Amino acid sequence: VHHIIMCLCHYPVVHNSGAVLSGAGNIEWVIWLSIIGYTSEVSTAVMNYRWYLINTLEENWIGFGITNTFVAASWAGRVVMFTYLLIMQIFPRRAEYVEQNQMLSYRVMVFGHAAIGMLSLHWCVVMLKPGFKNLFVFKKKKVKP
Repeated sequence: VHHIIMCLCHYPVVHNSGAVLSGAGNIEWVIWLSIIGYTSEVSTAVMNYRWYLINTLEENWIGFGITNTFVAASWAGRVVMFTYLLIMQIFPRRAEYVEQNQMLSYRVMVFGHAAIGMLSLHWCVVMLKPGFKNLFVFKKKKVKP
């Protein structure tokens, strides 16, 4: 779901004509928005490393705590970032999209940023649900027979 949303929101900016449509005529702004969106994907790579550690570690290791803390902080940062982008960058540009008759692009942009923000919030809650201690200490799960 996440990758489909990212493609819908960012694929047009690779060409000037697509960027004009996606950014209601403001190519630089929509390219900046895409760069921010793709930069937020760094947290996904670290989350994959976290998953690898969870599945391969046999005992606690300080690197797990560091990685896990970074993952939780980066996903919390995504929630803040996508909220900021919607409230301070995207919503105020609605009139530009109306003027350019590009409401479909605007709606896709709003939906995409809101959906990714909500998915990021979901993963933050999942990671923090067991408590802060579990961010720092690895405990191997017992395999049920």
